[in-house]
Amino acid sequence: MIVTGCQSDQDKVASAPTAMLKMAPPADARRVGIWQGGPEPVSGKLYSGIAVYYQVLAPVVGKPFDLVLRFEDVTGEDASVQLSASDGARLVAQAGGLSWRLGAGHASQLVMKVIAAPGDSYIHLMTSQNGRHTARSIALSLPSTTGKRAAGYRAGDDKDASGEPIVRMQAQPQK
Repeated sequence: MIVTGCQSDQDKVASAPTAMLKMAPPADARRVGIWQGGPEPVSGKLYSGIAVYYQVLAPVVGKPFDLVLRFEDVTGEDASVQLSASDGARLVAQAGGLSWRLGAGHASQLVMKVIAAPGDSYIHLMTSQNGRHTARSIALSLPSTTGKRAAGYRAGDDKDASGEPIVRMQAQPQK
């Protein structure tokens, strides 16, 4: 038997707060410049379907810099994104907080102020639409003059089959 999806009272409760979130600003219809990221690779998992693109603008260790996030392929009226940081990175809280609704049928864009420690640190995005969630991480690798790891380094250098570092993070959105 194959189950492709289900609806429960828990799903309804989890989606109710989305209406209270601030709407992310709409973006230009086309991406201009060099962007990283993109649609989530096909893995056989049910994912949110939201394509995440990003630009890290002039990162400097210990000083605020801009991280531009762009969200495309949004179709669900319940679409949202929640941000968090780990391993020495910090998001500078703004009026909108760290969670936003995403508008269906058009791209949205956020410009976040980030402070990162030397070494590897991460910004985590939890996107959600139509009751499906996807967790993605953006690696911030800033130079270290001492060769030390980031402040929050957890002493794990695990890599996946393609040689990329494995970043451990929360798998469900916080309520």
